Amino acid sequence: MREWFDFLQPSYGLIEARFLRSGSVHQSYTMNADQLVKDITDRDAAGWDCYVGVLPRKRTSGKAEDVWPTATILWADVDAKDFGSFVSVEAGKSCALEAILNFPVTPSAIVDSGHGFHLYWRLWEPVDTFDAVEANQAIAKWLGADKCFDAPRILRVPGTHNHKDPENPIPVRVLKLDTLRRYDLSDFNEMVESLRFTALREHIPQTERRGDAPDWLKDGLNTEPPKGTRSEEEFRLGVWLARYGYTDDQIFDALMNMPFGAKAQERGERWAAQEVARIRRKA
Repeated sequence: MREWFDFLQPSYGLIEARFLRSGSVHQSYTMNADQLVKDITDRDAAGWDCYVGVLPRKRTSGKAEDVWPTATILWADVDAKDFGSFVSVEAGKSCALEAILNFPVTPSAIVDSGHGFHLYWRLWEPVDTFDAVEANQAIAKWLGADKCFDAPRILRVPGTHNHKDPENPIPVRVLKLDTLRRYDLSDFNEMVESLRFTALREHIPQTERRGDAPDWLKDGLNTEPPKGTRSEEEFRLGVWLARYGYTDDQIFDALMNMPFGAKAQERGERWAAQEVARIRRKA
């Protein structure tokens, strides 16, 4: 556990620890990692869920304004329930791990949190915390991870247990820790630019932008296909959009914002962009 704090925390600022059990919450702030390891070990043995702030604190409070103004690490929280059809935690974790392994920037550390994974990317140099949070948000969107990218975020401590089910505690364990794997913030530019593009893009809620699309096509675009036919139907309608003169950007917007594109919306923007390319080749 001590090695984990050496990896996670810089040599400045306060480490926030938060302990939860049966509705009770205890917080502490310290610069003494050795003492914190002992406190966490004792609390975990007594059935407390143990968390620490990913970023150091300037003072003894856990709000955004209390977080150190620079960050040396990025992170994401991937929940098993958001992946696959989620027939079980293990099946969801298997699908989530596949997405993690396909992510274009390999994490410096992967932690099995019990019901998912926490991912960390160490940076070569401190960056503005605002920029780190934006990169976290972009990573989460790209991966389909939880919205746990805020600056005061706390995450579980490896070497403890997930006590959500007190009768069946699950170990929180490090699956990978590569202290030499570090990145520049620019390594995440593709994801950040995609996030910004999404925020700025004008959505196209209906096809009335063009008057030459037939009613049957408009009706199809505004109807969510039954499960089991979604991929085929969105591809078929997408090809017809292309044949009626819609641009790639318009087809992409339709996929991401209209009922017929439910599959693309489930899979995410990167997949939708690949689908547009496939549609264009067919058209």
